[in-house]
Amino acid sequence: MPPRILYLHGLASSPLSAKAQVFGERLKGLGFEILCPDLNEDDFRGLTTTRALNLAVGLARELSPPILVFGSSFGGRLAGRVAEALPDQVAGLVLMAPAFFFEHVWRSTLDAQARRRWRERGELLVDHPAYEGMVPLGYSFLEDALATDGLPSLPPHLPALVFHGEGDAVVPIADSVQFCESHAGARLVTLDSDHELNDRHEEMWLEVAPFVREHLS
Repeated sequence: MPPRILYLHGLASSPLSAKAQVFGERLKGLGFEILCPDLNEDDFRGLTTTRALNLAVGLARELSPPILVFGSSFGGRLAGRVAEALPDQVAGLVLMAPAFFFEHVWRSTLDAQARRRWRERGELLVDHPAYEGMVPLGYSFLEDALATDGLPSLPPHLPALVFHGEGDAVVPIADSVQFCESHAGARLVTLDSDHELNDRHEEMWLEVAPFVREHLS
């Protein structure tokens, strides 16, 4: 069967991320293929929310509706925007520590001096496992991220399953709380974990499997 699930990985990640691999295999076991594009597009330095969103929306348009969109961190930010752009195609969202507000992310991970150096140098070195080391990310990422920050405008009852670690030091859990309070169709599942959530695959799967069956039946 053609894919009906679009999986969007996080920043400084790839389709080979642990969560993408785990959920890909388990969803395949349920009979659902996933499409997990490489948002880096061989140009991590030039990555922006706008560029990645254009790629994701274009791919989502090619899938047979209804579809589900999964997103982790930066990918969760994109997933919400894909559903906003394609309300007649997206039947539900699975979001893992979605980074709706990069203003909050950078405030918790980079001090003012580091942000100033990023602006002055035009790039920030980021540890990227897919490239096996430190690679530059252009300052355009931050400029575009701040310009596109905010919660997506979704159909009121679009189902959204949201996971967030209580010990997340990258994306504030308050951002997911705000999203779920503002969106009637959202349900927040808090986990005793960090930003990656890689130690909670089993707990997440217990929620994901019935959600997928219900909305892609």
